[in-house]
Amino acid sequence: MLATTTARLFQDGQVILMDGGSTNLLVARSLLRTLKVTVASTSPVIALAPLLHPQVEIVLLGGRLDRKTETAIGIAIAAALRGVRADVCLLGVCSLDVDIGITAANSEAALIKRLMID
Repeated sequence: MLATTTARLFQDGQVILMDGGSTNLLVARSLLRTLKVTVASTSPVIALAPLLHPQVEIVLLGGRLDRKTETAIGIAIAAALRGVRADVCLLGVCSLDVDIGITAANSEAALIKRLMID
């Protein structure tokens, strides 16, 4: 339900930057067929999810694949993110801590998330 509700908030013309994660995958699969957006993702699995949506432009942001998070990390992805100006950013997080905030699987994944937020 969260994924479906989120997917219905998007509007034509938006650029949606999506990180990895199971919820983000469900959001990508729940996009309306008539929606005209660009989905840019660090996750190959998520980038493939809207493949059957003819109005969705898909941008796979590449880099070295982190097997644990199934997302691109490293210098190449950091450089690619500098060229993305998103209207919406959906992050996948490992956990939330009251004192620490959002946590990630490793320091490289955390850096990429910070760049996505920027």
